[in-house]
Amino acid sequence: RKVDARGLDAFESGNYPPLARVGIDIEMDWQHVRAVPAGPFRVRTAMEPHVSAVRLFPGISPQTLRNVLSEPLRGAVLETYGVGNAPDNRPEFLDVLREANEAEIVIVATTQCQRGQVRTRYAAGQALAEAGVISGGDMTPEAALTKLSYVLAHGGITTEQAKRLMRTNLRGELNVPHAEAPPGTLGEADFFRAVSEAFRKMGGMSAGNEMSDLESRIFPLLFCTAAKFGDCEQLQRLMEQGGELNAPDYDGRTSLHIAVCEGDGDTVAFLLQRGADVHATDRWGHTPLDDATRLGHDALVEMLREYASRSRRLHPPRTHPS
Repeated sequence: RKVDARGLDAFESGNYPPLARVGIDIEMDWQHVRAVPAGPFRVRTAMEPHVSAVRLFPGISPQTLRNVLSEPLRGAVLETYGVGNAPDNRPEFLDVLREANEAEIVIVATTQCQRGQVRTRYAAGQALAEAGVISGGDMTPEAALTKLSYVLAHGGITTEQAKRLMRTNLRGELNVPHAEAPPGTLGEADFFRAVSEAFRKMGGMSAGNEMSDLESRIFPLLFCTAAKFGDCEQLQRLMEQGGELNAPDYDGRTSLHIAVCEGDGDTVAFLLQRGADVHATDRWGHTPLDDATRLGHDALVEMLREYASRSRRLHPPRTHPS
């Protein structure tokens, strides 16, 4: 997003790390660069012009919204407050959205904030979803509007197909776990809850070699997934089942790494209070503090530094007799 009208450092990537840093040298961050597609390179030049962006503001009238969401409009980006809040206590406002949805206008909710994503699990977000508005996940309004114009330009596409594509990561514009799972599919959160529940029914950690090996592989993924969704209840349950809180995933990242990258202060605090290792490093040598600093999560930087300092006071490094 453009954040400065005059400065050379005019653009900022709010929800994704920079792919490169330009200084004396150009330093590429290859772990965040998408793999080269196997198919041939193609350019689609057709774009749907009948799209719009609507920025919500306190006191916006239903008639103003209705004027925007009228023919020949085919799609709109609804810039909501926070994590997807809107005037859910005003039935006439939601009625306008329902009318637009029934008229097969695709409405995508994004956040006005510089960072973060829309979450439909909150009451206001659920009200929008029930009115037919789909979540834009962590897409910026700029990205969502461009994508909407691109998707609707596909000839013969239905409204439901367009909504499905808007929830699909096509070119790296969307962090898929943040988006809503398409209807009829098993979402990531549902999957890890199902596996966790299966382990619970089997009696937790098993003594058998094969089961122990399976658990050692799956539990870190369950911890990291729970941290990603900010599900502290599941994190607590996994620990009660005998799972290791600091167990790393295939990239050496712990649940604390994941919660920090999500910018979720409540989950980070929950993990730290239960013994999450602030010094754990992933396969790139990054600690949770490194991630918080890189992503600009200043409040988390302070929290992690405080816990790191406290950890050193409680467990000072051992000295060997000379």
